[in-house]
Amino acid sequence: MVIPQLSKLLPGVRFPLPAPKPLLKNENIDTNSSSNYTSFIMNTYTFRVIIEPDENNTFHGYVPLLPGCHTWGETIEETKINAREAILCHIQGLIMDNEPVPQETEIIELIQTISDAEWVKEQPVLIPA
Repeated sequence: MVIPQLSKLLPGVRFPLPAPKPLLKNENIDTNSSSNYTSFIMNTYTFRVIIEPDENNTFHGYVPLLPGCHTWGETIEETKINAREAILCHIQGLIMDNEPVPQETEIIELIQTISDAEWVKEQPVLIPA
């Protein structure tokens, strides 16, 4: 059966899949194409990956939405590739454990730059009332 192969190609899809609709008389279908079966079940997932330099002159990557999903690489590009593989493995594990695949929702990401002058200058002292 094709389902084990589909599970690798379609992370995030629950199995067993619903039966495809029956064909109508004289309806042509390409039996060599998986698109006929998967067109109604494909999902797209987006995950934020954080990549930071680490103490070994390599790079550490992790996915905040997937606890425990970490990787590393000698370069940023290698870390990106490894992060994609780590995400796929993590999602496949979730599916095997019948856990839902989380999805990013409203994300607000902010990078703040603060100069020395801002944190060095004297700050007012607040006295509690």
